[in-house]
Amino acid sequence: MIVILYSTIILFIVSILFSKEIHKHNTTLYAMAIVVVLFTTREVPNIVNLGYVPIAFFIVVLFSGLLERNTVRKKLFTVRAELAIIGSILMFPHAFGYVEYYLMELLYGSVTLSFLLGLLAYLMMIPLFITSFQKVRRKMSYKTWKTLHKTAYVFFLLVGLHVILIANENQLLYIALFGFYFTMRFITSIQSNRHKQYKQQSLKTT
Repeated sequence: MIVILYSTIILFIVSILFSKEIHKHNTTLYAMAIVVVLFTTREVPNIVNLGYVPIAFFIVVLFSGLLERNTVRKKLFTVRAELAIIGSILMFPHAFGYVEYYLMELLYGSVTLSFLLGLLAYLMMIPLFITSFQKVRRKMSYKTWKTLHKTAYVFFLLVGLHVILIANENQLLYIALFGFYFTMRFITSIQSNRHKQYKQQSLKTT
């Protein structure tokens, strides 16, 4: 959990300070992420193939949506797609390593709920990953793309349940982190709906 926290803080700061550079050189960063994947997929456990760094990317992407409309939010939104793509690429070693392990367990009829939720989250991540690329996004209608990417909340929920059900010493911290996010997401959603209703009523009375 400490690794995720530090990774999130570092990524948050880097994304704000170098948002233009990240957006401009995104292809290079994707290539670098692939190189990291090649070196970590079969290695001993590390912060990438254990899923810590990829989760940090998704935390920054999703928590940026909770920020007030200011310069920080604007900079993070500039690189949201890039961060999501890099996070998805870096998630591959984690998913591949554990799927390989649990498929063996499946043969013996011993699979945990945590694994099944993690697998479902990974399968949901794939279309989100593909449609985060601008070339793919341009071929979709905005409504279709928006509807698809709303499933990112379900993906993040599954990730949260996945790590919580592992039931290690960080369980309470994961509950606090994901509980805080979804509580704030619920509050901001209510506020957004009220704002829309207010605007609609104002238009009707004018």
